Amino acid sequence: MGDTLGTDHVSPCAAPARADDLSGLPPTYLDVGDPDLFRDEDLTYANRLMQAGVPVELHVYPGGIHAGELLAPDAELSTRITNYRMTARNRAPHSSRAPGGPQ
Repeated sequence: MGDTLGTDHVSPCAAPARADDLSGLPPTYLDVGDPDLFRDEDLTYANRLMQAGVPVELHVYPGGIHAGELLAPDAELSTRITNYRMTARNRAPHSSRAPGGPQ
């Protein structure tokens, strides 16, 4: 982002949540912990995507802290988070709206 980092001039290509129009974005997977500082921002973004007609898969984990799956990778919640992410990632190329997928 260079000199635009931290300013209002960051391109929507680098930070899609800053775009006025979110229509046409690919299906989106979001997950966040309930106490995470980014929770409200993630929920707002997910809602905006849905309002724009973008398919969204959203998971909010009670008690899940930011990057907790990296701190305790073998914990039950961490395993669940990792599995959901892998499933979503593996599903992405097959989405009808994913780049290169059937239209």
